[in-house]
Amino acid sequence: AALPLLILQLVSYPLIARALGGEEYGLIITLISVFTVVSFPLGNVLNNIRLLRDKEYKSKNLEGDFNPLLVGSSFISILLIIIISFYIDSSLSIMDYLLLSLITVGSIWKEYLVVTFRLVLNYKGILLNNIYMSVGYLIGSIIFLYLEYWQIIYFVGLLFSLIYIIRHTSLHKEKYKLSTL
Repeated sequence: AALPLLILQLVSYPLIARALGGEEYGLIITLISVFTVVSFPLGNVLNNIRLLRDKEYKSKNLEGDFNPLLVGSSFISILLIIIISFYIDSSLSIMDYLLLSLITVGSIWKEYLVVTFRLVLNYKGILLNNIYMSVGYLIGSIIFLYLEYWQIIYFVGLLFSLIYIIRHTSLHKEKYKLSTL
């Protein structure tokens, strides 16, 4: 779990600071905190609830609830990230809002879908997911040097992570309905 954080702290953040300067870097760290505070709890709560209730769902042969909650959480997070980001800096571009929304939603989906490895105690899957995310952060950091949108770093990292997770789970294929539970 530390590997993606090490890549961000030791590679990506110094690149951002050097490329964009101190004042812009401070704003970016604030926006990173906002998207983390918005997305992590929503995805992680669903992850934990799924972990706690999975046996009950399976024993009753039920499907549903989680994907509608995931979609609802995604919409709520988009609204929150746009409103809070606008409050922090009303001069952000449409591209900034779009990328912030994408990484917030991507983070929620990643935080939830990674439960697929926790349900069966697949530590190798968790490790590989973090390696993929780290590689994505490194590639995103290189792309950032050319595009200068810091959100690209997170976007590419989350994209790599989600591709890996989606290839190893069927949770996203569950019906988008509410169960009787």
